Amino acid sequence: MKSVTFQKHYSPTLVQEFYSILTLEIKSNTASGYHQIFLRGKTVKFSPEGINDFLECPTIVENGVYVYNDDFEHSDDIIIALTGGKCSSWGLESRLSTSKLTLKYNVLFKLGAFNWSPTTHNSSILKEMTMLLYAIVTGKQFNLGQFIFDRITYMVNVTSTVNHLAYLILITQFMMQSGVPIENSELVTGIKKLKISPKLFGVGKIIDLPVGKHSSMAAGSEDASAPISDDCEKLLEQ
Repeated sequence: MKSVTFQKHYSPTLVQEFYSILTLEIKSNTASGYHQIFLRGKTVKFSPEGINDFLECPTIVENGVYVYNDDFEHSDDIIIALTGGKCSSWGLESRLSTSKLTLKYNVLFKLGAFNWSPTTHNSSILKEMTMLLYAIVTGKQFNLGQFIFDRITYMVNVTSTVNHLAYLILITQFMMQSGVPIENSELVTGIKKLKISPKLFGVGKIIDLPVGKHSSMAAGSEDASAPISDDCEKLLEQ
């Protein structure tokens, strides 16, 4: 999946410029700026379909409308699968504690929290993100480009300084590919190695990934995290 394999360089300056000129016009099909952004003298088409093309993901359109996902939005089947049956319904909560996720979904969440739906809330997962992870595992249809586009344009209405700008690498690489001028001197590297905590293998945890000989390691072992991390990363690559 290209969303976790494209170049890991980004320009903080360019991303700040991108968000500073981003308006809701980009979402309005009656506006002149629909699915467009003018950045550094270059008009760039920025749309769900464009993001999917960049990430080499399929875009499905029916009757002129983007298909977002299969009819499984917020289904109880999702929470049952993600928690291995520990939870059976969403209730009134909009978030789910990551401590309730199975090992497989915990690994995917860590990957997704950096690439697909950047967040600093590592202790909980939004419903929208659970839909994406469930779709990845089950092979259900999911419009990743629309998901990312919605997350980016959501920032237009965010005024709190607590919120961090998201999709630094994706926006930078997308703009570079679209011909927006970027100096090498303004690029920084944003690589984050996936780390799997040995606590995920503790008593009562649901282990639904093949971890081979490392599965017998004690949860408190200081050496457990390195080989476990390598095993899981190899599995994700496959």
